[in-house]
Amino acid sequence: LFVTMIRILHDRKMKDFVTLTRMESGEDSFLPGQKRTIYHLITRRVPHQAFSEAVLRYMNNLHLPYKKELVDFQAGRISRCKFTSDGSLFVTANLSGQIVVYDTRTKNYTRIRREAYHDAFPGFCDMDISPCDAFVAGCTIDGRIMTLNLSKPEENMAFLSVNQQQQPRLHKLHYSPGGKAIVALDNLNGLTFVDLQSLLLTLRTVPRLCVAFDRSSCFCFCDKGGDCVFVGSDSGMARVLDLRMEFGEHKPGSMTMHYYGEKKKIMSVDSRMDGRYVVTLAKDMKFGVWDLRLPKRPVHDFEGSNSSAERPPINNSVMVTYAHFSPILPTDLQCYFSPASLTGQRFVYSGNVNGNYVLIDLVTGRRLYGKRVHSSLIQDVAWNPNCNEIVTTGWDGNIYRWKNYGVLEDDFRELENFIY
Repeated sequence: LFVTMIRILHDRKMKDFVTLTRMESGEDSFLPGQKRTIYHLITRRVPHQAFSEAVLRYMNNLHLPYKKELVDFQAGRISRCKFTSDGSLFVTANLSGQIVVYDTRTKNYTRIRREAYHDAFPGFCDMDISPCDAFVAGCTIDGRIMTLNLSKPEENMAFLSVNQQQQPRLHKLHYSPGGKAIVALDNLNGLTFVDLQSLLLTLRTVPRLCVAFDRSSCFCFCDKGGDCVFVGSDSGMARVLDLRMEFGEHKPGSMTMHYYGEKKKIMSVDSRMDGRYVVTLAKDMKFGVWDLRLPKRPVHDFEGSNSSAERPPINNSVMVTYAHFSPILPTDLQCYFSPASLTGQRFVYSGNVNGNYVLIDLVTGRRLYGKRVHSSLIQDVAWNPNCNEIVTTGWDGNIYRWKNYGVLEDDFRELENFIY
């Protein structure tokens, strides 16, 4: 009788938990008689009330996105896609010169704005969103910077750099972590600093940014302070540059740290914004995780070659893994860390030439591939920072959303470790 009473109380506790979760989630999708999985209930609860962030990250790591939904089709090759910091807006830039904004708070993404430049316009090769989520900056193929105000729909796109004869072409840009400036990379191994308050363009050519006949390919900020940038090159060599010594009024000299190990061009870099770890994606689809505190330190590849003669003489990377072998890539692909709020930045992800995306678990080294749904390569992938879903954009113009709804049936035993 005592055991029976314990089981009855346990079942009532489970039912009360599920009922309370459905009430606090506040979703209209919970209809009478409609079931929801445990994963869906946990991730939809009000934050910081029932579960800690560690529990939510654990659940998100167990339920990675795998179900696809077609969001939209654009008549052009999509080159960049990004979410705002709160995940409420999704912005894409394509090679046809269009910036399209979607509202992610609806059941399916709703297109709320589309801006295009109607002159002879080659399209966007790079795009970034300001930290305040109010502006979008795009870099065109001919090397100009354009901005778009998301908070004012009546305003059109505006140029920031119009004097093409006096400055080299730009091909990469990023907002500073504080949102007060835009830092862009040009074709002559220089950095262009755009002060958004005074709209003053400052061009600085960094002499030791790259060696002779070597072109800087990509860069990212190392931390939230925005003082240091990690720069990759076509030769595979990377450097860390201190902007305070380059753009300051009294320059004491350049401070540069070198990182070796890549044999091919570094296509993309991304940082954890903690001043320590950076991930790179090379032209041979090799992912490398770098510790910025260990420059010029030889660390062997944990997937190393059979013979020591084939290994590079110096490798500063902490971890190296291959997604797949691709002999020809028509463009540069992008790689990122997974969101810290959802997964604790446990994964790195990117698109590939086969039309699907790849996830790499940095803890186990396991590779996870999505289904091939794009008929062409995926140049950019975005992970929603608000919920556990991935959006892929390809050169075929399709936009797919990948989600995970958990197991089809409610498994209450999965909750026993999380109720306290």
